[in-house]
Amino acid sequence: MTRQEFRKRASALFAERNPDASIKWLASRFVTYPTGVKGWYGKFEARAPGYRTRTMLARGDADSIMIN
Repeated sequence: MTRQEFRKRASALFAERNPDASIKWLASRFVTYPTGVKGWYGKFEARAPGYRTRTMLARGDADSIMIN
């Protein structure tokens, strides 16, 4: 998966649950975890009317993506 694909998949996943939110990516990078698993890690800013702006963390590989 490329950086662009990771960002697109993570954005789509977040937008699925938060349709009114807008996303601005702050950073993303390819990482290798201590277990040897390789994947992507990134941060984005989420804004929605009536809510405070939050910085969200996204992690993922070819199989799954998790957003905190």
